[in-house]
Amino acid sequence: MVSWNVQGLGWKETRDHLKDIARLHDPDISFLVETKCAESKEKVITQFLQYPNSHFVSSIGMSGGLAVLWKDGFPCDIICSKDNMVHIIITTDASKQECLLSYVYGSTQWELKKQQWEFLEDLSENIFQSWIVLGDLNVHVSKEDASTSLASLDNWICQIINNAGLMDLGFTGSKHTWTNKTNEKGHKRARIDLDLLNSNWIRDYPDSRLLHLPFLGSDHCPLLLLTESKSVKHRNVWKFRDVGLWIKMLWVLLLVRGTNLLI
Repeated sequence: MVSWNVQGLGWKETRDHLKDIARLHDPDISFLVETKCAESKEKVITQFLQYPNSHFVSSIGMSGGLAVLWKDGFPCDIICSKDNMVHIIITTDASKQECLLSYVYGSTQWELKKQQWEFLEDLSENIFQSWIVLGDLNVHVSKEDASTSLASLDNWICQIINNAGLMDLGFTGSKHTWTNKTNEKGHKRARIDLDLLNSNWIRDYPDSRLLHLPFLGSDHCPLLLLTESKSVKHRNVWKFRDVGLWIKMLWVLLLVRGTNLLI
């Protein structure tokens, strides 16, 4: 699966890079943030990727915008889409329990950032299956991840990550995922696009690894999460399972927080 802060889908260079990623890696799921366009335009622009299934969140003006695109063969059940987070239940095969994918575009605004991470911490108390948190999280998990010193906010979030039983998967590739200019030209650099996972994910997908793909068309690099060591992928292994308990659990959690289940 791929996660990428595209910094706008309107750029030809960005769309061309997406085409190359689709051709070279053939991801089953793609999560795009900062599309910077309305849902109607997102649907049209992403048609070239030929995903039969999709979930879009419109930008507010020229800020934000999310797109989750996935193939047939493993229907995704989106149980919550709120506050720039999309939570999806899927199952890889009948021998494994369902797993939760939390795609997150981490806010840089204090109130929303606090709300996002407190929600993830609350959610972790009800997670007993495989779980990953993937995306542009806008947080540093170690001192080596930024060209500037860590803020106290990052330390507070790191404590939440630890309390939630999440771990940094690590990566292969560039030491940073963001620069302050497009195409890796900026002098300020940081690793703020991450894959966090719990121990159950490591148990069920021990060969998981995260690749930092080349910078092109954005100030962020795409992330490619591989869940198996074999280079040849097995098709149509993702299957839908009953998610009634997940929906009920998230519904209660969101009611407590006074929000709706879907945007």
